[in-house]
Amino acid sequence: MSKVPDAGVSDEEPTLFNGSYNRPAAFTSSLPVSTADFGSVNSVFSQVFGVAVTTKLYAEMQAAGHTVDGTTTGLPTLSSTQVANLFSQSIKTQGWKGITTAANEGVGVNVCTRDIGSGTRAAINTLFLQNGANGLLPFKAKPAQSNVTAASDVAGKFFINEAGSGGGVVTCLGNVNALASKGFGVGLLTLGQGTNANYKFVAIDGVVPSRDNAKVGKYGAWVESTIQTNKSAVNGGLSAGALGFLNAFITKATNADNLGQVGVPAIAGVFALPLSGSTVADADCSAYGNTTPATYPAMGDTTLPATAAAAADYFCSRYTRGGVSTNVPAFTK
Repeated sequence: MSKVPDAGVSDEEPTLFNGSYNRPAAFTSSLPVSTADFGSVNSVFSQVFGVAVTTKLYAEMQAAGHTVDGTTTGLPTLSSTQVANLFSQSIKTQGWKGITTAANEGVGVNVCTRDIGSGTRAAINTLFLQNGANGLLPFKAKPAQSNVTAASDVAGKFFINEAGSGGGVVTCLGNVNALASKGFGVGLLTLGQGTNANYKFVAIDGVVPSRDNAKVGKYGAWVESTIQTNKSAVNGGLSAGALGFLNAFITKATNADNLGQVGVPAIAGVFALPLSGSTVADADCSAYGNTTPATYPAMGDTTLPATAAAAADYFCSRYTRGGVSTNVPAFTK
């Protein structure tokens, strides 16, 4: 017997799942994604994304001096325009131009992206491409841009791998990095995925990707994760006890002092919203809206806060986008 869920969790707001680019080609539902059956859409915390490149491309970008400080040892950086081109149907004309040394700009391009319906893919399409509104068209299902069936270093080859999970993107980046020659590849992952010997995160427009830069508005690659309730469930479909549990669960999900429970390395990619809803002062981020964090941990920092007060300062964002990730400027072409 099938049953409609009473509630569900999404890594970003449902309205970001643009029907033109985030659905299978054979699926013909109304556009955009319908929220008509939702009783409520509740922003609960934020998830921060980063552009990951293979370690071979990372070293190549350093050699080319495409770094935050212009040195050959600094953190590599991509412009938001370069990111938009790499994750769009313009990839054939972009290639590695302005990213690698001139001698390697024609090397095979490998993009490790997520599949249709993925929240990560929706984030790319919205934050960097404005769902095609900036003139760059997002990939469609089974993108025709691929002209080879596996990762390749060969000049003129473009390989777009659509993974079903963040782990699949990690595997793809590893396969690209293992190529005998250049091994240049790019992907998008939550910062909470961490890094390994095959890939590292790079700056965007010179801004270091970190939870702390995101929570003070310096870094724009983040979305508000949400909990949706079923309209019928909250309008009499649930018992008072069950509805009370659901509402308490939603409130607890907004509390800063609970984010430390997600573990390492996931805590590097999440932060709490400045919402009022907790009776525990240190868990309620609404009091932190106009304050400056005590510290700015390094990129990828996963030190667990020692106290509830430290957790609030550590995880609390200093502003919210009001449940719609595009309400404030993010990355534009």
